[in-house]
Amino acid sequence: MPGAASIHCATKFAVTGWSEPFSLELSRFGIHATVVHPGTFRTHFLDRSSVGHADLSVHDYADAATDARAALNHNQLGDPIAFGRVMVTCR
Repeated sequence: MPGAASIHCATKFAVTGWSEPFSLELSRFGIHATVVHPGTFRTHFLDRSSVGHADLSVHDYADAATDARAALNHNQLGDPIAFGRVMVTCR
C-alpha cells in the first residue's frame, strides 16, 4: 500500500487548510469551523479492506508499509466510542 500514510496526511492537511480560512470567512454569520486531529483509534482503518489502491507498487517500499500497518492494526490506543462521546458533549 505505497503512499497510504502520505495520502492520509495530505487529506488531513487539506481539511485543516480549508477549515481555517472557511471559519474566518463565515465568522460574521456565527459559523465556526473546528478541526480535530485525534490520533489513532481502534478501527478497521489499517485493514486492507478499508482502502483500495492501484495494482502498481514499489517493491522496496511495500514491505515497510505493510509491516507498519500490520503491527498497529487493532492495537491502536484510542477508544472511538469514548472520543465520540466527548465530541458530542464538548461544544
